[in-house]
Amino acid sequence: MKILAIRGRNLASLAGDFEIDFQAEPLASAGVFAITGPTGAGKSTLLDALALALFHDTPRLRNARESGVFIPDAGDSAISPQDPRNILRRGTGEGFAEVDYVGIDGDRWRARWEVRRARGKAEGRLQFATASLENLDKEQQQGGKIKETRETIERTTGLSYDQFCRSILLAQNEFAAFLRADGGQRADLLEALTGTEIYRLISKLCHQRNKEEADRVKELEKELGMDPPLNETARTELEQGLAQAAAAEAEARTEHECLHKEANWHGEGSKLQDRRGKLDTELQTLDRQLQERKADMEKVRQMEAIGPARTLYRDFEQAGARLAAHDKRQDAVNTEYEKSRSEADTSSKRLDDAGQALNQAETRQREQAEPIRKARELDQVIAGLIGRQAERQAESKKLADSITETARKLKQDQAALAATEKTLAAWPAWQQAHPGLAGAKAHWTQAGQALNEAMNALEKREQASAEAKRAGNDAREARARLEKLQAGLEQAKEAVRLGRQQRDQAARREQAIDSEAIDRDQARLLARESGLERLGNQVDAEQEARTRLERARQDHGDAATGHARHRQRLQELDQALPIARERSEQARKAWQASRNIADQHTEALRQQLVDGEPCPVCGSRDHPGHDQGNDEIARIVTELKDQLKQAEDDATALERERASIEAGATQAAANLERLKDEIETLTQRHQAACTAIGQTTADLEIEFKSPTELPASLEKLTAELQSSHTELRQRKDEFDQARKALGQAQKVLGKAEVALETSEAQLNAASKEAKPLIQAEQNASSQLELRTREWNAAAETAGKTLGLEAHPDESAIRDLLNLWQQGEPLRQAAAEAEQQHPLLQERLGERRQQSDQLKAGLDKLTEELAKLDADIQSRREERSAVLEDSDPDNFERTLQQATDQARKAREEAVTANQVAQNAKVAAKSALEHWAMDRTACIAAVDQARAKLTDWLARHQDNEHLGLAAGDLEGLMKLLAVPDTQWQPLRAELDTLHAGILDARSRLKENTEQLAAWKAEKGSDRDAEAVAAALEAATTALKTTTDHRAGLQFELRADDQRRQRATGQLEKIRAQQAISEQWQKLDDLIGSAEGTRFQRYAQQFTLDVLITHANAQLNKLAPRYRLQRGESNLNILVVDDDMGGELRGVHSLSGGETFLASLALALGLAELSSQRIKLESLFIDEGFGSLDADTLRVAMDALDRLQAQGRKVGVISHVQEMSDRIGVQIQVERTAPGCSELRVTG
Repeated sequence: MKILAIRGRNLASLAGDFEIDFQAEPLASAGVFAITGPTGAGKSTLLDALALALFHDTPRLRNARESGVFIPDAGDSAISPQDPRNILRRGTGEGFAEVDYVGIDGDRWRARWEVRRARGKAEGRLQFATASLENLDKEQQQGGKIKETRETIERTTGLSYDQFCRSILLAQNEFAAFLRADGGQRADLLEALTGTEIYRLISKLCHQRNKEEADRVKELEKELGMDPPLNETARTELEQGLAQAAAAEAEARTEHECLHKEANWHGEGSKLQDRRGKLDTELQTLDRQLQERKADMEKVRQMEAIGPARTLYRDFEQAGARLAAHDKRQDAVNTEYEKSRSEADTSSKRLDDAGQALNQAETRQREQAEPIRKARELDQVIAGLIGRQAERQAESKKLADSITETARKLKQDQAALAATEKTLAAWPAWQQAHPGLAGAKAHWTQAGQALNEAMNALEKREQASAEAKRAGNDAREARARLEKLQAGLEQAKEAVRLGRQQRDQAARREQAIDSEAIDRDQARLLARESGLERLGNQVDAEQEARTRLERARQDHGDAATGHARHRQRLQELDQALPIARERSEQARKAWQASRNIADQHTEALRQQLVDGEPCPVCGSRDHPGHDQGNDEIARIVTELKDQLKQAEDDATALERERASIEAGATQAAANLERLKDEIETLTQRHQAACTAIGQTTADLEIEFKSPTELPASLEKLTAELQSSHTELRQRKDEFDQARKALGQAQKVLGKAEVALETSEAQLNAASKEAKPLIQAEQNASSQLELRTREWNAAAETAGKTLGLEAHPDESAIRDLLNLWQQGEPLRQAAAEAEQQHPLLQERLGERRQQSDQLKAGLDKLTEELAKLDADIQSRREERSAVLEDSDPDNFERTLQQATDQARKAREEAVTANQVAQNAKVAAKSALEHWAMDRTACIAAVDQARAKLTDWLARHQDNEHLGLAAGDLEGLMKLLAVPDTQWQPLRAELDTLHAGILDARSRLKENTEQLAAWKAEKGSDRDAEAVAAALEAATTALKTTTDHRAGLQFELRADDQRRQRATGQLEKIRAQQAISEQWQKLDDLIGSAEGTRFQRYAQQFTLDVLITHANAQLNKLAPRYRLQRGESNLNILVVDDDMGGELRGVHSLSGGETFLASLALALGLAELSSQRIKLESLFIDEGFGSLDADTLRVAMDALDRLQAQGRKVGVISHVQEMSDRIGVQIQVERTAPGCSELRVTG
């Protein structure tokens, strides 16, 4: 956290507006600055403003502990000494404190605390203080109420108020607060600075979990006592009652079953009679439909007659299709053969070419083997020669570099010798060129000293002259400022008079408006608006409930209709299913009988059967189909099988439909129950909405007949309310304008009064300032006369030293001093050059001898290198003649790769040739097979046509065929007709025949059932009497069943309670084990506020802090060391001068306490950098208790904080500190009880 600026207005003795900007110079560059001023001037008020803006409290006022003491304020009001509003300057209407700072999130924030008096008047009653917080980087207002704003400030600074006062603001008499704080306060501060809140949170969560687990044990014990099982007596009575109810239910069920059988007998007879009428009608209808479809029957017989020829026709079509497909493949087979033959010829040629390429590659590889060997030997010889050449070239380069370096140094020595000789000649030449200093040759040094003293005297005289001029200007400006301030004072008095006049007029306008009546009307309108809004919501709820209720009732009616339809369809299906099953069984019997007729091993028996005579196998005298041919029997078997399948499909379809209808009926019944419950719920909701509307309309005094009338009434009432709001806003705007005008007038008056006080203070201050300025003007004139006399004496001494006849003036002194300063370096250089000249001559000779020796060695190496170059060139020419390729290994690899590639290509060509030849043979074989297959296809077509012709000749006499003799084309046309065009007709006719047979069978069965029903005589009463008795028996059965079920439910519930009680005890024991574990953990580290684990964990943080603090204390007071106590985070002092004696912190003297506190403050600053970087520190007093040496050590410690990037502000009356700290915030008293700020440095 870093403080950027402090601002305020009318706080204690600081009148008007003030600002301290730590980002502006000289404070921006200062690490340590002092806040100085007389006692009571307002130095500590700056720190109060800092605390007020951030935390709305100050250390000084918080320590005001008087009970029952109040400070009188405006009128008859009073405030407590701890009230921070006490800081508002008396006689002012408003004030504020404002701080800009950088939070721990890196953003810049502006916190403001403000207080004002009623209507901004100095005599007004104090209003509640307000606070605000703004994010300057994001330009967003944060917080709301004072509490929310303070919480946001604590979150952005990372510190609470107490932590702030122990780490950043060390207030007067509070410097040792951390040293003497209790363990809890120390733990909170250390936790905030290090970010170790997790330990306090763990402690709180542990305590909370222990409480929850203990409460769970209590809940389980409570549940055990809430629903106990029955006692044995009640249990026995319940079991006896259940036995009696079961006997009564059995008796009622027997009576109900007897009556139900009688009712079923009457119902069955009624159904049989109704079914007889329906069957007669159905049979007549089916006979009429059969007569109407004779043409369809003839067509079906014709298609059935040609049925045996269909297989022959399909064979004919398939043979033709195969022949056509075979002819389509002719071109593809020929093309494939030609392609394979061409590819075989090409692959043979490629194989020959690959063999020739392989022979050529192997021949070249053998020819180049010897040149490659010789080339390798010559390459080794050349490499050795090149190595020797490189060594000689390196030696030659090294000698050349040495020769170059020697030449460079020789040139440097020659230049140095020339420069030395030039320097030796420069000093005499300069003396000859400047005869003005000829008199100074004998005593050159004394002349320079005299000229310097004369010049110093001249500069002091000029400074005194400038100071006298400045003092004169300041004195004139002070006199002009006094005149200007006097005129400003008169203007300020006039402005105050006009301001009071305008304020009185605005106050009279405000008092003419009744603000309390406006508030009352506003409260009344808001209450009515809330009531109308509530009524609107209730009307909407009533309309919604009514709509949903009507829709639910409609859905219930639809569901009831659907349920009845499902039940009716179920009854129809229950009647149709037995019939469909019986029909399926009859069809199965007929099909099995026809199969027996068609069986091959019974053919002979069938031919011997005679109508009217018994069958030797089954004894039947009826022999259907014994005279029919095989084809006719096969057709009958097929028809009966299809009828069987159709009957089974019909029965299966009915069964599936019944299952689906039954599921739908069950779902419909569930929907009915659900809709019934929903209607009941919606009815209650609608009644509740109507009740709420009645209550609200009664509260609002609204009359209505029906809830449907309320929406229109609400619109009218809302419009009237809006009109009232508009009128109230107009009245409120008038009052606000009057109050705003009064506030503006008060603000203008306040500014005018402040300006008047300021003008008076400025005039007094200017008068005080003018006196020392006029005195300074007189002192400056006296000082100028003294400096002039000193200058004249110094100039005269210089003239005598130089042997000048005349008294030198200012210009002459400057010129002579410049000449002397020019000559002095030449004289000193000449003396040094005189010593260096013989040394340079000797070194120059040595350089020349060394250069000659190096050149001789270089010539010898050059000759040797020339010989090596010739030898290397000769070898390279020989090498080129042997093998042109530069790399024999690479050349050898290239030859080998060419041979390998040629060999691989030949192998691939062999494989490809084999594949091509095989493909050629296969293609030729395929062509031959195609020709043979085509001949076979033509023969198959001719054979199939011949079979059809033969079939037609053999069946020409069939009366159902309908074809002329030899009409093969006509037969093929009939055979080409697909089954889908005539099979449906046959199916319809078969169905019609089966329906007639089925209807006759069912009619016969119904006649038999009616006879059996009458013979049974299942009841002596009529159907109405039986129905009435059955209804009464059903009601009695339901009553007894419900009674028995209720008793049985109570018995089962008691069983469950008994079983649950046993399980509940097990749960309690398991929960107690869990609770005991958490209790132990809570006893160890848990607490409601989280302090137990927090203090334990912060002991280690305190150890780190004490380590940092001891490092500082060792420099401030080596005698003492700090040490953590055994418990409660207490701090002890180790006195090394007393043999390591342990002392309490309260036993330290004032100065010792200050040093220990300062060491802890510096340690906190070091510790906080690990999480919250505290870049600002303010210390109020405490240095006066230190001796000079200790004060110096303390200042050094503060300087080290500056080096670490921290800004430290110190309030102290110690003069040595004020003198040492260059940058100061000076609080200067301008009038009794009035001060202003000034930053210097």
